[in-house]
Amino acid sequence: MKFICGVIDLAGTLDTESTVSAMCQSLDSPLRPATMQRWNSGRAAMATLDFAPQFTVGPNILTTASGNTLCGDLRLDGTEIPVTSFPQKLRPVPREDEAQTAAAILEQPGPNAARTLYGDFACALWKPGSDELLLVRDAMGVRPLFVATTGSAILFASLARGILASGLVERRLNLGNFAAELTRDQRAQSSLFHGIEAVEAGTVWHWKAGSAARHRYWKPTSQPQRHTTPEQAAAELRFLVEDAIQSRVPQQGPVGAHLSGGLDSSTVAILAARTLSSQNRRLAAYSFLPDPRDTEAVADSEMPYVAAVLEQEPSIDSVPIHASENSELDARCHIDALVPLQSDHPENAVCNDAMQRGISVILSGWGGDEGITYNGRASLADALVHGRWGYLAREVRSMRRLRGLSYKNILAGNLVGPILGESRLKRLKRLLGRGDEDRKKFFLPSLLRNMQKEVDIQTVASVRKNQLALLQSPHIPNRNVKWATFGAHYGIAFVFPFLDRRLVEFSLSLPPVWQLRDGYRRRVFRDAMAGILPERIRLRHDKLQPFPPSSPRAKKLNAAQSLARFEDLAAHPTMAELFDISKVRAAITEQQDEDKPGHKAAIGEVFSAGTFLKSFR
Repeated sequence: MKFICGVIDLAGTLDTESTVSAMCQSLDSPLRPATMQRWNSGRAAMATLDFAPQFTVGPNILTTASGNTLCGDLRLDGTEIPVTSFPQKLRPVPREDEAQTAAAILEQPGPNAARTLYGDFACALWKPGSDELLLVRDAMGVRPLFVATTGSAILFASLARGILASGLVERRLNLGNFAAELTRDQRAQSSLFHGIEAVEAGTVWHWKAGSAARHRYWKPTSQPQRHTTPEQAAAELRFLVEDAIQSRVPQQGPVGAHLSGGLDSSTVAILAARTLSSQNRRLAAYSFLPDPRDTEAVADSEMPYVAAVLEQEPSIDSVPIHASENSELDARCHIDALVPLQSDHPENAVCNDAMQRGISVILSGWGGDEGITYNGRASLADALVHGRWGYLAREVRSMRRLRGLSYKNILAGNLVGPILGESRLKRLKRLLGRGDEDRKKFFLPSLLRNMQKEVDIQTVASVRKNQLALLQSPHIPNRNVKWATFGAHYGIAFVFPFLDRRLVEFSLSLPPVWQLRDGYRRRVFRDAMAGILPERIRLRHDKLQPFPPSSPRAKKLNAAQSLARFEDLAAHPTMAELFDISKVRAAITEQQDEDKPGHKAAIGEVFSAGTFLKSFR
């Protein structure tokens, strides 16, 4: 894991060395201190924090022959793909040449130069000769990067707290962004703080002549079909998946991975374990599992599928992570995201165990659902509106045979939403009394009116439009910031092979009718993983709860305890700028509508906000 930060002095009044020192201190891990590399020219200063320097071959900061300086958090897979290449092989970049390669490409004229870079990266290129700064983030936003401009400086850092630590930007919450984060609304990439913005995924942020511009050098778009048969597609996909995973396995040291028992995480864990096994190394696989004593939760968990992977792959060490039995009343949060700090939180428990084992990288299958393992949502509706009647009839019959569903349930579940439209469907459910309570019910109306417009992601009767909407939504890069925030406390990097740009582009070349075939969703991926995944996983249709609920023995709060906790949180002055305090107090006191998930969620947002505000100083 690496972080970067830097400052450009615009007014000639800053001590750039001390500014970057303060930024580095805020970004460093209290549990696994980083090795720092710094560069300073007087007017500009930059630094990198390397939490696994034993794996770094080349420099993290490099001054080129042109006099430009690159500061990078880089893991490059390669550069552009030769036109005649099949399967899609990249021109590889040796680890020791990554900084030099990135600098040479970004020095090229034109805003699209970064398009030839493949991998996970966030970097800055300072050009003193032309007084320009380029900030670049990888295509899928795996590596975070934030920027702020003031009258006296430009500041950038991997996490917003690095910019706040400079003392040049006011530590003031953007209440609209904060409320959106609480309610999990999909809004444009941003930070929780006024004056700090995210460098968006696949974007070059360019400052020159006193003004900043943003250029999207890459975004998901429909790709030309690359194969004539599903079998050919499966063969290439297998190669790409294996390469994406192998390229992210560190060459030395222990390695961890998530293992839920689903298609994505099982594939990543199995192929990573096989790569390590060939080097006489083992993989630590982390599974979120219920307490074995909770028989009801065990029966509805992923345990049998996790067990199938462990039985097949003897080089995997299983590390079960059980739901906490402790109350989260005194939880603290990071200031970069609504991410809890308490050690018994499941993801923190993973990171803590990994740190104790010396693990610096945890591989995850997260991100596959939007891309290469997209489930073909609205395939039947797509077929209906485009007149593919034979395909529609065959798939309905296959789904009925494989899953034992009635024709009525298949058609209602796959056609009504996409064709009617989710907005109309939600309104219809509310009219019928089946809709959830509003998660935003306790927020002040004035705040809701001023919130940034939500990115509307609705399922429509088009497979490709649905997939593009998911891939272009801010959900993926925003979630990557949360993963980075989790790992930052422990000096651990989360990496996501299924967010590999080649895999994303490949997924967008598959015809819609290949996504759902013979009753199986994700069919091309399932075919590609024959002989890799255990059959009970490769051919499964269900997906159980990968994050089990807290143990029934966990401490439960009655109305009086909840109210006391709320009064403590409500004392923070910002709470009154967010919520109707009297309305929340009345709801807690009366314990209204406890069985409605929307009500519980709305109360949860209030407590999450208060917990964060207590942590934020």
